[in-house]
Amino acid sequence: MAHVIHKHPITFRENLVNLPIGSVVLRAGLRPADGDPSIWFRAPVGESRMETRRFFVVGTGHAFEANAVYVGTFETGELVWHVFEAVKS
Repeated sequence: MAHVIHKHPITFRENLVNLPIGSVVLRAGLRPADGDPSIWFRAPVGESRMETRRFFVVGTGHAFEANAVYVGTFETGELVWHVFEAVKS
């Protein structure tokens, strides 16, 4: 099956993102063009069914929920941020 890579902007809050079913998150970082936080993901070509997934950003030294998978890290000036995807229980 063919796949395509897409990006989706995220914020420094909770992010509910609709992704095609079967998508795999590849990384989180800052978009080179404008420095905005984003996630990049691989999705099956032609998949029209969507699922809502929850991502959140936490700063170094801040508490976060345990049921989460690490996606990536990026820096804004002197601050370092970490992106996680909440795991459904």
